[in-house]
Amino acid sequence: MDVDFVRKSTKAIGQTAIKIDSAAERCVNVLLELIGTRVSYVVQEAVVVMKVITCTYPFDHLLDHSFYRIYFGSIQKPTKV
Repeated sequence: MDVDFVRKSTKAIGQTAIKIDSAAERCVNVLLELIGTRVSYVVQEAVVVMKVITCTYPFDHLLDHSFYRIYFGSIQKPTKV
């Protein structure tokens, strides 16, 4: 997968969530699915977009604890160099 494609795609999903209220829940679910892939650059981009959505909808029901559970579960422990 192309990193630039992932970046542009996740950004578009986030912009859709912010601009079209009726699509926000579906967009958040798609981002959660992307985070669930555990592909590092996909997770990184999706988390950045989720952060933007969180700032836009800070107390919204769309952003339940499943995002944080998946996000923190995807963080890998640093390895010794």
